[in-house]
Amino acid sequence: MYTKSTGTVSCAELKKVVMVSRGMWLLEAGILASICGGLVMLLPETKGIALPETVDDVEKLGRYYMRLNTS
Repeated sequence: MYTKSTGTVSCAELKKVVMVSRGMWLLEAGILASICGGLVMLLPETKGIALPETVDDVEKLGRYYMRLNTS
């Protein structure tokens, strides 16, 4: 519920920024994305774990979890 209201507020602000400067919304969207990406690292699922960097790493991780769930 909180996420929906945050998205609604940020969209309204982005619309106002576009009226002032056409390229400024990219900066604001980039800053918001960077903040959200940083906050994800604080979640319990990702805290202290190195995230996969390549597609092969993701596939290996997926196979590992599939083996855990079928055992």
